[in-house]
Amino acid sequence: MLTAADSEPLLKESVAVQFFSEALSALSHGKPPMPCAPDKLARVVDFIHSHATESLSLQQICAAASLSPSYLIRAFSQHYHMTPHAYLLNCRIQHARRLLRGRQPLAEVAHASGFADQAHFQRVFKRLTAVTPGHYRR
Repeated sequence: MLTAADSEPLLKESVAVQFFSEALSALSHGKPPMPCAPDKLARVVDFIHSHATESLSLQQICAAASLSPSYLIRAFSQHYHMTPHAYLLNCRIQHARRLLRGRQPLAEVAHASGFADQAHFQRVFKRLTAVTPGHYRR
């Protein structure tokens, strides 16, 4: 995952931080993280929604809520049952679904939804909705 050329920077950062956070947790006898204030997680969600079509880094998301990367990923995953990256992809797909109601070409929908290319957009769309964007549009 970390060496894949087509992986987004946020995904690579999230995977690395999650791995080391879990390793640290295992080495510290599995102590659960302190609960995160819901308002900080709400700030993260608001930030992701506001910037979903942009290329985001883990540092940008952390700065929006004043949280460390490892704490953010642990608390976000515990509260929302997905990583911030998965949440971002879900937001992008929801945005794309709204755009697909129009007649824009798929490549334009992919770009307007924050995906680097149409192929990545189609893979993620199909994984999250079980249909391709073309079939969804029909």
